[in-house]
Amino acid sequence: MKFLSNLLEKFSEILKGIRALVSFFTIIPTGIHDIHLASRYYFLIPLVGFIEGIVIYSFSFLPLNEVLKKCLIFLTYYIITGFLHMDGFMDFLDAIFSKRKGLDALRIMKQQCRGSMSIVFTVIITITTFVLIFNLKIYEILIPIILLAKQSEFILAYISKPSGYSSLGRLFILQSKDINKLVLNNLIFFILIIIIIYIFKLNEYLLLLLLSVTILISYFVNRLANNILGFVNGDVLGFCFESSRFCLLLISFAFT
Repeated sequence: MKFLSNLLEKFSEILKGIRALVSFFTIIPTGIHDIHLASRYYFLIPLVGFIEGIVIYSFSFLPLNEVLKKCLIFLTYYIITGFLHMDGFMDFLDAIFSKRKGLDALRIMKQQCRGSMSIVFTVIITITTFVLIFNLKIYEILIPIILLAKQSEFILAYISKPSGYSSLGRLFILQSKDINKLVLNNLIFFILIIIIIYIFKLNEYLLLLLLSVTILISYFVNRLANNILGFVNGDVLGFCFESSRFCLLLISFAFT
């Protein structure tokens, strides 16, 4: 009985961890807002990506005008994350375009105002994303795109050097350094990919290409961040997510 009780208690904690993750990374209300709990279960981030993808994909079934339906899919594509990653994306773009390094680059990232280049670059990517989604032939591909973008973030966290100062990004990065969590993360990730292939009949070779690009982006962003900052923080993780999501959407559009 004690074993069963401990098992149920652990299962309940895992569910709370998933709810905390969903609450932190999306606007979906779960009733649990515990950052430390979310960071401990950061290795379950593929589940969050899968949930986001399913929510976005579900809009394709609405009995609405096709144009309106595509607009809703596009809006949900961004709004569901609460623009959490977009903020980090623009911050790191400011550092890249400033051509500064170290503390100077970090100070620029922490400024409240946005640089003109990062604004222009973000607007171009957003407009391009709208065009790609509007002309997308199969909405199912959005599910693995979001899933892979989330996984790119975890890969970067695992391979990266965290910042030396206390921050949310550092908390999540440190929690990703456990080899057991990495194994579980990859197990869950590949199970979800197999489920997606089986249910939605997506091209396995396309998904393999997307996975390869995801890994390359994670390593590239890590090298870029080390060159500019000397470490990876939460803003860089957001930059990795947004960069991966855009590149994967672009490739998917080209090959579907």
